[in-house]
Amino acid sequence: MKILQYLCYFSSNIGKAIDICVLANSKTDEDFSYKLLINKFNEYSIENNLNITLSLNLISKENSTLTDYELAIESLLLKKSKKYDLLYFDNTYTTTLGRYFLNLEDYIPIEHINNYKDGIALQTCYYDNHLIGLPITIDFTVLYYNEKLLQKYNKNYPRTWDELIETARYIVQKEKEANNTLLIGYNGMMSDSETGTCSLYEFIYTFRDTINSSFPDLQSQNTKNALTKLKQIKEELSSDEIFKSNNAFTFRNIGKKHILFGKNWYTPVLYEDYKKDILPGSKNGISGSVLGGYNLSINKYICEEKRNAAIIAFKFLTTKEIQKSFMLESKQYSPITSFYDDEKVCEVIDCSLYKRLQLIQRPYSADYGTWSSKFRNKIYKYLYDSSISLSNVLKEADKITSEYSNSANSKKTFYRLFIIIFLFSIFSTFILI
Repeated sequence: MKILQYLCYFSSNIGKAIDICVLANSKTDEDFSYKLLINKFNEYSIENNLNITLSLNLISKENSTLTDYELAIESLLLKKSKKYDLLYFDNTYTTTLGRYFLNLEDYIPIEHINNYKDGIALQTCYYDNHLIGLPITIDFTVLYYNEKLLQKYNKNYPRTWDELIETARYIVQKEKEANNTLLIGYNGMMSDSETGTCSLYEFIYTFRDTINSSFPDLQSQNTKNALTKLKQIKEELSSDEIFKSNNAFTFRNIGKKHILFGKNWYTPVLYEDYKKDILPGSKNGISGSVLGGYNLSINKYICEEKRNAAIIAFKFLTTKEIQKSFMLESKQYSPITSFYDDEKVCEVIDCSLYKRLQLIQRPYSADYGTWSSKFRNKIYKYLYDSSISLSNVLKEADKITSEYSNSANSKKTFYRLFIIIFLFSIFSTFILI
Protein backbone atom coordinates (compact mmCIF):
# COMPACT_ATOMS: atom_id res chain seq x y z
CA MET A 1 0.00 0.00 0.00
CA LYS A 2 2.79 2.44 0.86
CA ILE A 3 4.54 1.80 -2.46
CA LEU A 4 1.26 2.51 -4.26
CA GLN A 5 0.95 5.77 -2.35
CA TYR A 6 4.47 6.75 -3.41
CA LEU A 7 3.69 6.00 -7.06
CA CYS A 8 0.51 8.08 -6.85
CA TYR A 9 2.55 10.89 -5.31
CA PHE A 10 4.90 10.91 -8.28
CA SER A 11 2.14 10.65 -10.86
CA SER A 12 0.77 13.92 -9.49
CA ASN A 13 4.19 15.59 -9.78
CA ILE A 14 4.95 14.92 -13.43
CA GLY A 15 7.73 17.15 -14.72
CA LYS A 16 9.41 17.57 -11.37
CA ALA A 17 12.53 15.47 -11.86
CA ILE A 18 14.21 14.01 -8.81
CA ASP A 19 17.84 12.94 -8.85
CA ILE A 20 18.71 10.13 -6.43
CA CYS A 21 22.42 9.93 -5.65
CA VAL A 22 23.85 6.44 -5.20
CA LEU A 23 27.21 5.86 -3.53
CA ALA A 24 29.14 2.63 -4.11
CA ASN A 25 32.61 1.21 -3.71
CA SER A 26 34.31 -0.87 -6.39
CA LYS A 27 37.60 -2.52 -7.28
CA THR A 28 37.76 -0.49 -10.48
CA ASP A 29 36.40 2.72 -11.95
CA GLU A 30 34.26 0.71 -14.36
CA ASP A 31 31.97 -1.63 -12.41
CA PHE A 32 29.54 -3.51 -14.62
CA SER A 33 27.45 -4.76 -11.68
CA TYR A 34 26.37 -1.38 -10.29
CA LYS A 35 25.88 0.27 -13.64
CA LEU A 36 23.76 -2.59 -14.93
CA LEU A 37 21.28 -2.18 -12.07
CA ILE A 38 21.31 1.62 -12.21
CA ASN A 39 20.61 1.60 -15.95
CA LYS A 40 17.76 -0.85 -15.53
CA PHE A 41 16.02 1.45 -13.07
CA ASN A 42 16.53 4.57 -15.17
CA GLU A 43 14.98 2.80 -18.16
CA TYR A 44 12.07 1.68 -15.96
CA SER A 45 11.62 5.24 -14.65
CA ILE A 46 11.43 6.67 -18.17
CA GLU A 47 8.97 4.02 -19.32
CA ASN A 48 6.69 4.72 -16.34
CA ASN A 49 7.08 8.51 -16.24
CA LEU A 50 8.42 8.45 -12.68
CA ASN A 51 10.77 11.41 -13.22
CA ILE A 52 13.34 9.75 -10.97
CA THR A 53 16.95 9.35 -12.09
CA LEU A 54 19.63 7.38 -10.29
CA SER A 55 23.11 8.90 -10.46
CA LEU A 56 26.04 6.67 -9.49
CA ASN A 57 29.10 7.95 -7.66
CA LEU A 58 31.59 5.09 -7.78
CA ILE A 59 34.55 5.22 -5.43
CA SER A 60 37.21 2.89 -6.78
CA LYS A 61 39.78 0.90 -4.84
CA GLU A 62 42.40 3.01 -6.61
CA ASN A 63 41.43 6.08 -4.60
CA SER A 64 39.97 4.47 -1.48
CA THR A 65 40.53 1.33 0.58
CA LEU A 66 37.57 -0.66 1.91
CA THR A 67 37.98 0.66 5.44
CA ASP A 68 38.48 4.21 4.12
CA TYR A 69 35.21 3.94 2.21
CA GLU A 70 33.16 2.82 5.20
CA LEU A 71 34.74 5.44 7.46
CA ALA A 72 34.04 8.10 4.87
CA ILE A 73 30.36 7.11 4.82
CA GLU A 74 30.21 7.27 8.59
CA SER A 75 31.94 10.64 8.68
CA LEU A 76 29.26 12.04 6.35
CA LEU A 77 26.26 10.50 8.05
CA LEU A 78 27.54 11.42 11.48
CA LYS A 79 26.93 14.99 10.36
CA LYS A 80 23.49 14.02 9.00
CA SER A 81 24.61 14.63 5.45
CA LYS A 82 21.93 14.45 2.76
CA LYS A 83 24.35 14.20 -0.15
CA TYR A 84 23.73 10.52 -0.83
CA ASP A 85 20.33 8.85 -0.84
CA LEU A 86 21.10 5.18 -1.54
CA LEU A 87 24.31 3.67 -0.23
CA TYR A 88 26.04 0.36 -0.91
CA PHE A 89 28.36 -0.87 1.83
CA ASP A 90 30.27 -4.00 2.76
CA ASN A 91 28.04 -6.24 4.86
CA THR A 92 30.63 -6.42 7.64
CA TYR A 93 29.98 -2.78 8.54
CA THR A 94 26.31 -3.05 9.45
CA THR A 95 27.13 -2.59 13.14
CA THR A 96 29.04 0.58 12.35
CA LEU A 97 26.64 2.18 9.87
CA GLY A 98 23.23 0.73 10.71
CA ARG A 99 22.12 3.62 12.90
CA TYR A 100 22.16 6.01 9.93
CA PHE A 101 19.70 4.13 7.72
CA LEU A 102 15.93 3.80 7.46
CA ASN A 103 14.20 0.87 9.11
CA LEU A 104 12.94 -0.80 5.94
CA GLU A 105 10.22 -2.70 7.75
CA ASP A 106 8.35 0.62 7.93
CA TYR A 107 8.48 1.13 4.16
CA ILE A 108 8.96 -2.15 2.29
CA PRO A 109 6.20 -4.84 2.16
CA ILE A 110 6.96 -7.96 4.19
CA GLU A 111 6.36 -10.20 1.17
CA HIS A 112 9.15 -8.32 -0.62
CA ILE A 113 11.55 -8.78 2.31
CA ASN A 114 10.64 -12.46 2.59
CA ASN A 115 12.29 -13.13 -0.75
CA TYR A 116 15.58 -12.89 1.16
CA LYS A 117 14.62 -14.60 4.40
CA ASP A 118 16.14 -18.03 3.71
CA GLY A 119 19.64 -16.79 2.99
CA ILE A 120 22.42 -16.11 5.48
CA ALA A 121 23.04 -12.74 3.79
CA LEU A 122 19.87 -11.23 5.29
CA GLN A 123 21.38 -11.72 8.75
CA THR A 124 23.93 -9.04 7.88
CA CYS A 125 21.16 -6.45 7.40
CA TYR A 126 19.89 -6.03 10.96
CA TYR A 127 20.95 -3.31 13.37
CA ASP A 128 19.36 -3.01 16.80
CA ASN A 129 16.60 -5.40 15.65
CA HIS A 130 15.78 -3.12 12.72
CA LEU A 131 16.14 -4.13 9.08
CA ILE A 132 18.35 -1.37 7.67
CA GLY A 133 19.17 -2.85 4.27
CA LEU A 134 18.86 -5.74 1.88
CA PRO A 135 21.74 -7.76 0.40
CA ILE A 136 22.37 -6.91 -3.24
CA THR A 137 25.39 -9.10 -3.95
CA ILE A 138 27.17 -11.92 -2.19
CA ASP A 139 30.83 -12.88 -2.42
CA PHE A 140 32.49 -16.09 -1.35
CA THR A 141 35.78 -17.87 -1.87
CA VAL A 142 36.38 -21.02 -3.88
CA LEU A 143 39.34 -23.19 -4.76
CA TYR A 144 40.48 -22.85 -8.36
CA TYR A 145 42.24 -26.02 -9.50
CA ASN A 146 44.05 -27.10 -12.62
CA GLU A 147 41.83 -29.94 -13.81
CA LYS A 148 44.17 -30.83 -16.65
CA LEU A 149 47.03 -31.53 -14.24
CA LEU A 150 44.81 -33.57 -11.92
CA GLN A 151 43.71 -35.69 -14.88
CA LYS A 152 47.29 -36.01 -16.12
CA TYR A 153 48.34 -37.64 -12.84
CA ASN A 154 45.05 -39.46 -12.24
CA LYS A 155 44.25 -37.48 -9.08
CA ASN A 156 40.87 -36.52 -7.68
CA TYR A 157 39.84 -33.13 -6.36
CA PRO A 158 40.89 -33.02 -2.66
CA ARG A 159 38.10 -32.94 -0.07
CA THR A 160 40.44 -32.54 2.92
CA TRP A 161 43.50 -30.40 3.50
CA ASP A 162 45.61 -33.53 3.99
CA GLU A 163 44.49 -34.77 0.57
CA LEU A 164 45.39 -31.39 -0.92
CA ILE A 165 48.87 -31.55 0.59
CA GLU A 166 49.44 -35.10 -0.66
CA THR A 167 48.13 -34.35 -4.16
CA ALA A 168 49.96 -31.06 -4.56
CA ARG A 169 53.23 -32.45 -3.22
CA TYR A 170 53.09 -35.30 -5.72
CA ILE A 171 52.13 -33.25 -8.78
CA VAL A 172 54.55 -30.37 -8.07
CA GLN A 173 57.41 -32.88 -7.73
CA LYS A 174 56.45 -34.66 -10.95
CA GLU A 175 56.28 -31.35 -12.79
CA LYS A 176 59.71 -30.37 -11.47
CA GLU A 177 61.08 -33.61 -12.87
CA ALA A 178 59.58 -32.54 -16.22
CA ASN A 179 61.39 -29.16 -15.91
CA ASN A 180 58.27 -27.21 -14.89
CA THR A 181 59.74 -25.37 -11.89
CA LEU A 182 57.17 -22.58 -11.79
CA LEU A 183 54.18 -24.54 -10.48
CA ILE A 184 52.81 -23.33 -7.12
CA GLY A 185 51.10 -25.95 -4.98
CA TYR A 186 48.84 -23.57 -3.02
CA ASN A 187 48.63 -19.79 -2.81
CA GLY A 188 47.33 -19.00 0.70
CA MET A 189 45.90 -15.49 0.21
CA MET A 190 47.22 -14.45 3.64
CA SER A 191 48.02 -10.85 2.72
CA ASP A 192 47.93 -7.85 5.05
CA SER A 193 44.43 -6.91 3.91
CA GLU A 194 40.82 -7.79 4.67
CA THR A 195 41.18 -10.76 2.33
CA GLY A 196 43.87 -12.07 4.68
CA THR A 197 41.46 -11.91 7.62
CA CYS A 198 38.82 -13.73 5.58
CA SER A 199 41.33 -16.44 4.62
CA LEU A 200 42.30 -17.03 8.24
CA TYR A 201 38.73 -17.00 9.53
CA GLU A 202 37.38 -19.46 6.98
CA PHE A 203 40.40 -21.77 7.28
CA ILE A 204 39.82 -22.07 11.02
CA TYR A 205 36.12 -22.64 10.31
CA THR A 206 36.99 -25.66 8.16
CA PHE A 207 38.36 -27.31 11.31
CA ARG A 208 35.10 -27.33 13.26
CA ASP A 209 33.88 -30.74 14.46
CA THR A 210 30.77 -31.15 12.31
CA ILE A 211 29.06 -29.32 9.47
CA ASN A 212 26.61 -27.78 11.98
CA SER A 213 29.22 -26.82 14.57
CA SER A 214 29.81 -23.14 15.28
CA PHE A 215 33.10 -21.34 14.76
CA PRO A 216 35.76 -22.93 17.01
CA ASP A 217 36.89 -21.13 20.13
CA LEU A 218 40.15 -19.36 19.35
CA GLN A 219 42.03 -21.22 22.06
CA SER A 220 40.52 -24.62 21.25
CA GLN A 221 42.41 -27.60 19.89
CA ASN A 222 40.46 -27.19 16.64
CA THR A 223 41.99 -23.76 16.06
CA LYS A 224 45.46 -24.99 17.01
CA ASN A 225 45.10 -27.86 14.56
CA ALA A 226 43.94 -25.45 11.86
CA LEU A 227 46.85 -23.04 12.18
CA THR A 228 49.36 -25.87 12.49
CA LYS A 229 48.01 -27.32 9.24
CA LEU A 230 48.02 -23.90 7.56
CA LYS A 231 51.68 -23.44 8.43
CA GLN A 232 52.46 -26.92 7.10
CA ILE A 233 50.78 -26.04 3.78
CA LYS A 234 52.80 -22.83 3.54
CA GLU A 235 56.10 -24.56 4.22
CA GLU A 236 55.52 -27.60 2.00
CA LEU A 237 53.56 -26.17 -0.94
CA SER A 238 54.26 -22.46 -0.99
CA SER A 239 56.41 -19.74 0.58
CA ASP A 240 56.08 -16.65 2.76
CA GLU A 241 56.17 -14.43 -0.31
CA ILE A 242 53.45 -16.35 -2.14
CA PHE A 243 51.25 -16.64 0.95
CA LYS A 244 51.44 -12.87 1.45
CA SER A 245 50.48 -12.11 -2.16
CA ASN A 246 47.14 -10.59 -3.14
CA ASN A 247 44.29 -11.86 -5.30
CA ALA A 248 45.70 -10.17 -8.41
CA PHE A 249 48.83 -12.31 -8.06
CA THR A 250 46.67 -15.43 -7.84
CA PHE A 251 44.53 -14.67 -10.88
CA ARG A 252 47.59 -13.64 -12.88
CA ASN A 253 49.31 -16.96 -12.16
CA ILE A 254 46.14 -18.94 -12.77
CA GLY A 255 46.07 -17.27 -16.18
CA LYS A 256 49.65 -18.45 -16.73
CA LYS A 257 48.77 -21.94 -15.41
CA HIS A 258 51.39 -21.60 -12.68
CA ILE A 259 49.08 -22.54 -9.78
CA LEU A 260 47.78 -26.03 -9.06
CA PHE A 261 45.39 -25.04 -6.24
CA GLY A 262 44.52 -21.36 -5.80
CA LYS A 263 42.02 -19.99 -3.29
CA ASN A 264 40.38 -16.74 -4.32
CA TRP A 265 37.09 -14.88 -4.47
CA TYR A 266 34.60 -16.29 -6.93
CA THR A 267 34.49 -14.68 -10.35
CA PRO A 268 32.42 -15.75 -13.37
CA VAL A 269 35.54 -15.43 -15.52
CA LEU A 270 36.56 -18.79 -16.99
CA TYR A 271 40.22 -19.78 -17.02
CA GLU A 272 41.49 -22.40 -19.44
CA ASP A 273 42.16 -25.77 -17.74
CA TYR A 274 40.74 -24.54 -14.41
CA LYS A 275 37.56 -25.33 -12.51
CA LYS A 276 36.15 -24.10 -9.19
CA ASP A 277 34.91 -25.98 -6.14
CA ILE A 278 34.36 -25.47 -2.41
CA LEU A 279 37.35 -25.41 -0.07
CA PRO A 280 38.55 -28.63 1.55
CA GLY A 281 38.23 -29.16 5.30
CA SER A 282 39.80 -31.01 8.18
CA LYS A 283 37.61 -33.97 7.25
CA ASN A 284 35.48 -34.97 4.28
CA GLY A 285 32.17 -33.07 4.24
CA ILE A 286 33.51 -30.03 6.12
CA SER A 287 34.24 -26.83 4.23
CA GLY A 288 33.91 -23.09 4.77
CA SER A 289 33.83 -19.70 3.13
CA VAL A 290 33.51 -16.24 4.58
CA LEU A 291 30.38 -14.44 3.41
CA GLY A 292 31.22 -11.26 1.57
CA GLY A 293 29.07 -8.90 -0.42
CA TYR A 294 27.29 -5.57 -0.38
CA ASN A 295 24.07 -4.38 1.20
CA LEU A 296 21.92 -1.49 -0.01
CA SER A 297 20.41 1.02 2.41
CA ILE A 298 18.54 4.35 2.43
CA ASN A 299 19.91 7.42 4.18
CA LYS A 300 17.46 8.30 6.95
CA TYR A 301 18.37 12.01 6.89
CA ILE A 302 17.15 12.83 3.38
CA CYS A 303 13.99 14.88 2.85
CA GLU A 304 10.57 13.27 2.40
CA GLU A 305 10.50 13.85 -1.35
CA LYS A 306 13.84 12.13 -1.86
CA ARG A 307 12.99 9.41 0.63
CA ASN A 308 9.83 8.53 -1.30
CA ALA A 309 11.78 8.40 -4.56
CA ALA A 310 14.58 6.38 -2.99
CA ILE A 311 12.07 3.83 -1.69
CA ILE A 312 10.67 3.30 -5.19
CA ALA A 313 14.18 2.83 -6.58
CA PHE A 314 15.18 0.56 -3.69
CA LYS A 315 12.16 -1.67 -4.14
CA PHE A 316 12.79 -1.95 -7.88
CA LEU A 317 16.47 -2.82 -7.46
CA THR A 318 15.70 -5.57 -4.95
CA THR A 319 12.76 -7.27 -6.69
CA LYS A 320 13.12 -10.92 -7.62
CA GLU A 321 12.61 -10.07 -11.27
CA ILE A 322 15.47 -7.58 -11.40
CA GLN A 323 17.75 -9.73 -9.25
CA LYS A 324 17.14 -12.70 -11.54
CA SER A 325 17.78 -10.61 -14.63
CA PHE A 326 20.97 -9.33 -13.03
CA MET A 327 22.12 -12.90 -12.28
CA LEU A 328 21.55 -14.04 -15.84
CA GLU A 329 23.39 -11.08 -17.34
CA SER A 330 26.29 -10.78 -14.89
CA LYS A 331 26.62 -14.47 -13.91
CA GLN A 332 27.02 -13.31 -10.31
CA TYR A 333 25.44 -15.14 -7.40
CA SER A 334 22.39 -13.71 -5.66
CA PRO A 335 21.38 -13.66 -1.97
CA ILE A 336 17.91 -14.93 -2.99
CA THR A 337 18.26 -18.68 -2.41
CA SER A 338 15.11 -19.73 -4.29
CA PHE A 339 16.91 -18.94 -7.56
CA TYR A 340 19.09 -22.02 -7.12
CA ASP A 341 16.11 -24.26 -7.86
CA ASP A 342 15.30 -22.34 -11.05
CA GLU A 343 16.26 -24.30 -14.17
CA LYS A 344 16.85 -21.18 -16.25
CA VAL A 345 19.23 -19.76 -13.63
CA CYS A 346 21.05 -23.07 -13.24
CA GLU A 347 21.79 -23.12 -16.97
CA VAL A 348 23.95 -20.04 -16.40
CA ILE A 349 25.03 -20.36 -12.75
CA ASP A 350 26.54 -23.40 -11.03
CA CYS A 351 23.69 -23.90 -8.56
CA SER A 352 25.28 -27.04 -7.14
CA LEU A 353 28.33 -25.01 -6.08
CA TYR A 354 26.19 -22.54 -4.16
CA LYS A 355 24.20 -25.27 -2.44
CA ARG A 356 27.39 -26.92 -1.21
CA LEU A 357 28.89 -23.73 0.20
CA GLN A 358 29.24 -23.59 3.99
CA LEU A 359 29.16 -19.85 4.61
CA ILE A 360 30.10 -18.02 7.78
CA GLN A 361 29.76 -14.36 8.71
CA ARG A 362 32.72 -12.41 9.96
CA PRO A 363 32.38 -11.27 13.58
CA TYR A 364 30.64 -7.96 14.18
CA SER A 365 32.39 -5.14 15.96
CA ALA A 366 31.77 -1.42 16.34
CA ASP A 367 35.33 -1.01 15.06
CA TYR A 368 35.63 -3.98 12.75
CA GLY A 369 38.47 -2.59 10.64
CA THR A 370 40.78 -2.19 13.64
CA TRP A 371 39.90 -5.63 15.00
CA SER A 372 40.50 -7.22 11.60
CA SER A 373 43.95 -5.69 11.23
CA LYS A 374 45.05 -6.57 14.76
CA PHE A 375 43.60 -10.08 14.60
CA ARG A 376 45.31 -11.15 11.37
CA ASN A 377 48.65 -9.58 12.26
CA LYS A 378 48.63 -11.36 15.60
CA ILE A 379 48.03 -14.72 13.87
CA TYR A 380 50.63 -13.89 11.23
CA LYS A 381 53.28 -13.73 13.93
CA TYR A 382 52.93 -17.48 14.28
CA LEU A 383 52.45 -18.16 10.58
CA TYR A 384 55.55 -16.27 9.43
CA ASP A 385 57.87 -16.58 12.47
CA SER A 386 59.10 -20.00 13.59
CA SER A 387 60.06 -18.73 17.05
CA ILE A 388 56.56 -17.60 18.10
CA SER A 389 54.42 -19.83 20.33
CA LEU A 390 51.02 -20.72 18.86
CA SER A 391 49.36 -20.86 22.30
CA ASN A 392 50.55 -17.35 23.17
CA VAL A 393 49.44 -15.97 19.82
CA LEU A 394 45.96 -17.45 20.23
CA LYS A 395 45.64 -16.05 23.76
CA GLU A 396 46.45 -12.59 22.44
CA ALA A 397 44.12 -12.98 19.42
CA ASP A 398 41.32 -14.13 21.74
CA LYS A 399 41.91 -11.13 23.99
CA ILE A 400 41.75 -8.74 21.02
CA THR A 401 38.51 -10.34 19.82
CA SER A 402 36.93 -10.05 23.27
CA GLU A 403 37.92 -6.40 23.57
CA TYR A 404 36.52 -5.40 20.18
CA SER A 405 33.32 -7.39 20.56
CA ASN A 406 32.50 -5.12 23.50
CA SER A 407 30.97 -2.14 21.71
CA ALA A 408 30.54 -0.34 25.04
CA ASN A 409 34.28 0.20 25.40
CA SER A 410 34.30 3.95 25.92
CA LYS A 411 37.98 4.51 25.10
CA LYS A 412 37.70 2.81 21.72
CA THR A 413 34.44 4.62 20.99
CA PHE A 414 36.07 7.98 21.73
CA TYR A 415 39.11 7.10 19.65
CA ARG A 416 36.96 6.01 16.72
CA LEU A 417 34.92 9.21 16.88
CA PHE A 418 38.14 11.23 16.78
CA ILE A 419 39.35 9.31 13.71
CA ILE A 420 36.01 9.75 11.92
CA ILE A 421 35.99 13.52 12.47
CA PHE A 422 39.61 13.73 11.33
CA LEU A 423 38.97 11.67 8.19
CA PHE A 424 35.87 13.69 7.34
CA SER A 425 37.99 16.71 6.51
CA ILE A 426 40.22 14.57 4.27
CA PHE A 427 37.59 12.59 2.36
CA SER A 428 35.20 15.48 1.98
CA THR A 429 37.96 17.27 0.10
CA PHE A 430 38.96 14.47 -2.23
CA ILE A 431 36.12 12.05 -2.95
CA LEU A 432 32.82 12.68 -1.28
CA ILE A 433 31.70 16.30 -1.33
